[in-house]
Amino acid sequence: MRTGALISLDRDTTEIEELCRSADLEILYVVMQRRSRPDQTCFLGRGRFNDLKELLAERPVDAVVINGELKPSQHFNLENGLKAECLDRIAVVLDIFTSRAEGRESKLQVELARLRYQVPLMREWVHSAKAGEHPGFLGGGEYQVDVYYNIIRRRIAQIEDELRSLARDGDLRRGVRRYKGFRTVCLAGYTNAGKSSLMRRLTGEEVLVADRMFSTLGTTTRRVGSSKILLTDTVGFLKDLPHFMIESFRNTLQDVFTADLVVLVVDSSEPMFNVSSKVLAVQE
Repeated sequence: MRTGALISLDRDTTEIEELCRSADLEILYVVMQRRSRPDQTCFLGRGRFNDLKELLAERPVDAVVINGELKPSQHFNLENGLKAECLDRIAVVLDIFTSRAEGRESKLQVELARLRYQVPLMREWVHSAKAGEHPGFLGGGEYQVDVYYNIIRRRIAQIEDELRSLARDGDLRRGVRRYKGFRTVCLAGYTNAGKSSLMRRLTGEEVLVADRMFSTLGTTTRRVGSSKILLTDTVGFLKDLPHFMIESFRNTLQDVFTADLVVLVVDSSEPMFNVSSKVLAVQE
């Protein structure tokens, strides 16, 4: 398990620490700063940033985790200033997705999301390198940079084409089920709300149940007894996900959009405030 230091402007670090555990990242210490909004340059204010540099020199870690979403310029300034790998909340989620993806469609969707996440970061690094802020980066010259961009663009186009083909297969499969008289009930909810546990109880089928975030990335469909009802378990939601993440998983989410009934699953053992905020995140 890798080690990490957590940067947060929010006193509540429960969710980001749970995400880190799911990503096999052990948080050794937390650096807090009370600010109304992140610093535009380094997320943290200059003084707290310098304190973090000193702390990392004394207690080095494998990665610095930021409880928020970094702008490309902030990401560049943090990594360049701290000389350490920096992961924002989206990067941690992508690491979890990469380790959990099974099946061709899930792996393609995760790869697409990661490429879409990396492109603006690359643009910032290239821009900063050309400005002379990081002379060791991309030392091979602009030609190699252009080649790499073209490779990424072609790969994104290839993935999108293959996902469109898989989406047509999914539409056909759902059409056949409907023609045969089956109706679909989709379990939706926040990640780790207990959707897979409910599916196991209702169908009696063996499905993966784990007390961790995003244990399910694809879709699993099972018949409820001898009835004409099909129950589908799909990927959990998370608040404040950027649009490109949702768009990358459009194929998987089609099972939610096309279901005859969507059952919103919540964990009743949580405080009501947490339940309400997660229900709102799923609805959005």
